[in-house]
Amino acid sequence: MGLAFATGKGEMITDALTGLIPDFNNDDIEDPFSDAAPSWPSTGYGLRITMINALNDRWQSTFSIAVANWNNGDPDAVRISKEAGTYDKDCKAPEGKIIVCNGDYGETKWRGITESLSDYNGLISAEAKMNEFYLLNMGLGAWQYTMCHELGHSLGLAHTDEDFENEDLGDCMDYTDNLDANKQPTALNFNTLLELYGPLLPQRHRGLQRRQLQRDEYDSRVPVTPTTSTFGNIVSDHNQYVSVQRLRKHHYSGNSQRNHDDDATEESVAASNADSAASNSVRTVPDHIKKRKERAVQTLLKRIQNDEGDDQAIADGHFHKDGWKLLHRRLHGAEHEMELGKGYKVRVQLLLDHE
Repeated sequence: MGLAFATGKGEMITDALTGLIPDFNNDDIEDPFSDAAPSWPSTGYGLRITMINALNDRWQSTFSIAVANWNNGDPDAVRISKEAGTYDKDCKAPEGKIIVCNGDYGETKWRGITESLSDYNGLISAEAKMNEFYLLNMGLGAWQYTMCHELGHSLGLAHTDEDFENEDLGDCMDYTDNLDANKQPTALNFNTLLELYGPLLPQRHRGLQRRQLQRDEYDSRVPVTPTTSTFGNIVSDHNQYVSVQRLRKHHYSGNSQRNHDDDATEESVAASNADSAASNSVRTVPDHIKKRKERAVQTLLKRIQNDEGDDQAIADGHFHKDGWKLLHRRLHGAEHEMELGKGYKVRVQLLLDHE
């Protein structure tokens, strides 16, 4: 880069500015957050999130296994509390929660999808949907992989790997054709969650945490479908509702009451701090933003379903004429984002059917 000017005497004087003004290329001018998956606001005490079950009976076992897998991470940074909902294929998530549903959405090109709404502070809500148009013709491994994958996105995770030629990583956030061997989260995912949200509780409190999860199951009256757990044990529905009074009586009995009291106090303080911070972070979204999001998502999904020619012509990082930005696209998935105004964004992550 340089300057050139005339002296008025027929001479040209040039002055090179090389070194004074840096040269830029396309690699230097990029959005540093373009590939970052949106995550929930962090309190530093781990992520405590409510997940609404709006699935039909066919999916209860798959959902229960997926939630149990995400809840039993090592390191432990997430606790999902299940909330019973009514079946609704067109489910909508309220602020501060995740909702999971299923249905036959037709030949949409996707078998799993996560729609999330965020602002400058992070995720506000997320909806994960399973498309039975494709999944009913696939094995149980595909069901479990898809459920685990979409829940991972709803928790704030991006893909761990998108290369089909390399060795599988063994986790459900890895793009793969070997679904049966990659249908659960691994330490790689749990470490990422730890970086995002911090530790849920010290390791010595894991027993207390499991009992708290049992109390959550009792309080919310979420039915647990008898199934085989990830550890090969049969989960019976005989004791699907656990007595809070009985658990507490057992918890405080015996000579170890003092130690249990100390642990319970520390757990209570940590949980109270996290729950308080989480409740304060729930933001109310204006109705016009919600309607704008719904219209935008319908436009995007219609375009993808109709396989419009200009859709495939868009390069990663560029905008379609309808306002959607293609963050990236691979054989098995695509990720799109749109600004809704007032700092709100909607992101759609699609697990594509490529058969």
